[in-house]
Amino acid sequence: MKRKTETGAMFALPLLILTMLVFNARMMSAHYMVRNGLNQAAKVYGEQFTIAKQTIEGRPGQTLSVNVTVKNTSNFIWPASGPNPVHMSYHILDNHKKMVVDDGLRTNLQTDLQPGQQVTLPVEMKAPEHPGSYVIQLDMVQEGVTWFGERGGEIIPLTLLNK
Repeated sequence: MKRKTETGAMFALPLLILTMLVFNARMMSAHYMVRNGLNQAAKVYGEQFTIAKQTIEGRPGQTLSVNVTVKNTSNFIWPASGPNPVHMSYHILDNHKKMVVDDGLRTNLQTDLQPGQQVTLPVEMKAPEHPGSYVIQLDMVQEGVTWFGERGGEIIPLTLLNK
């Protein structure tokens, strides 16, 4: 009787260990996919901006530079390079909320940005060619995938006085 128990344990224990390894691999694989931005369905696009100036003054056609701090509040790493890097960019709207610049200049991340990390970037923006008051909407964009604002990310509006 003791021999049957030992034989059963010899088969049951490896089977239990194998089951635990497979389960752990599946859990870690799902975690890896989300953390590295590979599972598109589980991605949360989150960003939090901090900027000292809410109003920027410029001249028509001028390239402006503003320091912006952005925090990664997403559930995945923002890649600085590769096929779908994350960049900071902007849209510009006129007083009637009509899009004047849909796809602004890009500002590159220097390194991958982990969830919870933040970085201050010198964001360059090109002012529209006509004088007037405009709204600049800062937003992060994952190239070839989406603008964060389209997926619930925070969009920061700034006022541009183009004189």
